[in-house]
Amino acid sequence: MKKYYVLIFIIVFGFARAGYADTIKMGYFILNPHTYATDKAADGAAVHFFNEVAKLMGHTVQWEGPLPFPRLVRYLQDGTVDGAQMVTKNKKRMEYLYFPDHSHFPSQPVFLLKKDRKINKIVSVDNVAGLRVGFLRDANLSKFIKENINSFKMDYIRGPDWVAQNIKRVLFNRLDAAYDLNDVTLKYEAGKMGVLDQVKILPLPEKPIHAYTVFSKKAAHTRKYLDQYNQLFDQLPFSYNDFIRKELEKLAKTRPLESRAEKQIRE
Repeated sequence: MKKYYVLIFIIVFGFARAGYADTIKMGYFILNPHTYATDKAADGAAVHFFNEVAKLMGHTVQWEGPLPFPRLVRYLQDGTVDGAQMVTKNKKRMEYLYFPDHSHFPSQPVFLLKKDRKINKIVSVDNVAGLRVGFLRDANLSKFIKENINSFKMDYIRGPDWVAQNIKRVLFNRLDAAYDLNDVTLKYEAGKMGVLDQVKILPLPEKPIHAYTVFSKKAAHTRKYLDQYNQLFDQLPFSYNDFIRKELEKLAKTRPLESRAEKQIRE
């Protein structure tokens, strides 16, 4: 273990002496519990994860946001920000973004439905064909949704509270299902709202997809950041799940009357 931390120290000291100490400008959007804002400051598991990684890289971080997701995409395309968190990969994004060698968060695409719906498992599109499904405009779609897009009535919205909006619309029967690329966000948001006992969250019949820390190809120095990130990733003395766990513990403390809901989130 001692040798492990000595190696980390050598890497950080080497970066600093090479004159690599920069302020990395990272854009973020609202995606609880990964990225959100408290008192106008960036917060969340992905924010704290990258802050710690940047320290090991020898840099500081300036967070820009929260931004509407379409604006964050534009800022990444033109280099207004250096990078972002919780971005999934597709061919178009690879044209203007550097993706690292490793994802920090494998996420399971899911549908959230009202508890009283007769759908209890999704094994094929036949189980959910014809549903009115809510999601975030301009966000990436998982393979199952892309391949069966004509089988759904997709209802896209904008805004920082889009997840909570979609959950409410499901509860008020304005949507049949809320879609998300990761189950953690929907569980967390439903737990925060105190409605986990009114909904069910079902995995879609596809493999998890991966969220990445990304860097803009248009911004300065980002190729250097990518190389440093890749060099450090396999040697990190923490995992992303450590930061997710802290967010769930934080939620449990702020909502002590909803212990059953918090237990559901952890399961």
